[in-house]
Amino acid sequence: TIVLDVKTGNGAFMKTYEGSLALAEAMVDIGKGFGKNIRALITDMSAPLGMNIGNSLEVKEAIEVLMGEGDKDLYDVCIALSANIISAAFGIEYSEAEEKCKNAIANGSALAKMKEWIAMQGGDVSYIDNPDKLVLSPIKKDYLSKISGYVTEILAENVGVASMLLGAGRKTKNDIIDLGAGIVLKVKIGDYVDVNQPLATMYTSSNTRIDDCEKMLDMAFKISDNRFEKPKLIHTMIK
Repeated sequence: TIVLDVKTGNGAFMKTYEGSLALAEAMVDIGKGFGKNIRALITDMSAPLGMNIGNSLEVKEAIEVLMGEGDKDLYDVCIALSANIISAAFGIEYSEAEEKCKNAIANGSALAKMKEWIAMQGGDVSYIDNPDKLVLSPIKKDYLSKISGYVTEILAENVGVASMLLGAGRKTKNDIIDLGAGIVLKVKIGDYVDVNQPLATMYTSSNTRIDDCEKMLDMAFKISDNRFEKPKLIHTMIK
C-alpha cells in the first residue's frame, strides 16, 4: 500500500494545482499498473508546512508533532497521510483510521515507534528524549516586519532558499551542511503584524550569510492592509 504526498504551490515541484493533479494522476496510474494499492493526496506548499526550516530544527518539530504538540497544520497533514495509509492498507473507514493515528500520538506509541526505527538504524535515541541536544547554530537574529498589516504570503520556495543561504542546504554539491542552521517562522498567513515585529528567527554560523538571507525573506513575505485567508491544506485525494 502506498500513499503519495504530492505538493502544489510555490514551494512544490509543480507550481499549479493543474500540474500537481496531472502528476498525482499519472503516478497513481503507474502504481495501479504494477498492482499496488495506491492513492495520492495533493497538499499545499504555497507556504511552508510547519514553522521550522533546517535540519536540526525540522527534527525538533517532528518530535513535537509526535508528542501532540507543535504546529497544528503539520500535525493535521501528518494525521491525514497516516490515516489514509492505514485506511487503505487495512480496509477500514477513514474516521476509524484517523482515530487510531490520534490515539497513537496521545498514548506515546507513535513517539516510541520513532525511537525504535532510529535505534534500528544505529541512531542515538537520547536526542528524541532530549531534543535540546540538537544544537542550533550560534548566531541568532530576528527578521523584522518593515510595515504593519496582514501576512498574505509566505512563499515556501523563497524561505527554503533563505534557509539554504544560512547553511542549512547545499548551493553546490561540495558545500558542507550546517546542521544547526535554519529559520523558525513566527507568523502564519492571515496573522496581523506590527512594524518591527519578528516574522522569523534566523540561525547560522556565519554573519556574512545574514544579509543574503534577509534579502530572500524580503521576497518571501507579503504584507497587506487586507486580511487573507490561509490556503486549504489538503486539496484532494486521487485513487
